[in-house]
Amino acid sequence: MAKEFKVGANAKLSTIKNRFSEIFPYLTLNFYNLSEVETLDNKAKELIPFDGSLKIRDVRTKKNTDEFIVVGQTKVGTIERRFVEDYGLFVQVCVQHESGQEYHTPDEFDDYTLSKLNSEMASREGFEPYVYK
Repeated sequence: MAKEFKVGANAKLSTIKNRFSEIFPYLTLNFYNLSEVETLDNKAKELIPFDGSLKIRDVRTKKNTDEFIVVGQTKVGTIERRFVEDYGLFVQVCVQHESGQEYHTPDEFDDYTLSKLNSEMASREGFEPYVYK
């Protein structure tokens, strides 16, 4: 299995999430409406991710036909920033606790590579993979 994949406007969100978690089993991506995030009050409702059956082109706010490649050496902050810059989508790298609760990774992990963060979560007690082998 290749340890990289391309992201483009025709990709389904669920396909991106699944491919991402196949490569980085302890991580996933959640996609959100950027304008909703920008206007979110800390006391406001919880953010609801976009439906996975949608394609990037269906939910983007920036038109872009370029693709970018995600690899293990891609930094957490870079992938999140690329989705904002290229497609106008707010994306968060997330981890799953054994309780089933999902958490956005805090800013302190933005300089971690995806491979390093995946290894970090695998070594921590209480975190579960998204892909079960």
